[in-house]
Amino acid sequence: MGEDPLFKVFGTCYETDTTILATDPYTTDRDNMVSMAQQLLRSDGDYFGVIDENNVTLQFMMDDAGGVWMEIPIPSKNGSYGKRIQIQDLEGTLLLVGVCFEPEEIGGMEFQQW
Repeated sequence: MGEDPLFKVFGTCYETDTTILATDPYTTDRDNMVSMAQQLLRSDGDYFGVIDENNVTLQFMMDDAGGVWMEIPIPSKNGSYGKRIQIQDLEGTLLLVGVCFEPEEIGGMEFQQW
């Protein structure tokens, strides 16, 4: 078995006044990444992002209904691939993502023009 891949993460939890800047992301392993996402995503407006080895970002934002908007921005296409998931699906989603984020591999993501 190879080493556990490392991920660069960022996000904000307004309830705890915790912020990790996207311009200065924290590098961590997958287990800690999942834990950090669960700690940061608590209420409406909180967000969490993961940057893959190709500098593609997978980001999550809580909404006021307890759901999570998940998206992969594609600036070169002036849009993003996204879908809404339930907070209880967050861990499973993060455990399945590869070291390179591809919207087709996540499934159910639809492209939206900005």
